[in-house]
Amino acid sequence: MKLEHAIVCATRRVGEMPGDVKLATLVAVEDAVAIIRGAFDTVHQTVEVAPAPALAA
Repeated sequence: MKLEHAIVCATRRVGEMPGDVKLATLVAVEDAVAIIRGAFDTVHQTVEVAPAPALAA
């Protein structure tokens, strides 16, 4: 969530860019956030499914 928040905060700075560049940047950021969120979700699901390692006695 911190990474997503940092990306969103960075996009607020694109207001000074020309319109086409601003739109392209915002779309790229939205895509990046979706990819990052999907990657974290995949890892989280994999960790939940993985068997717990046996502890040494």
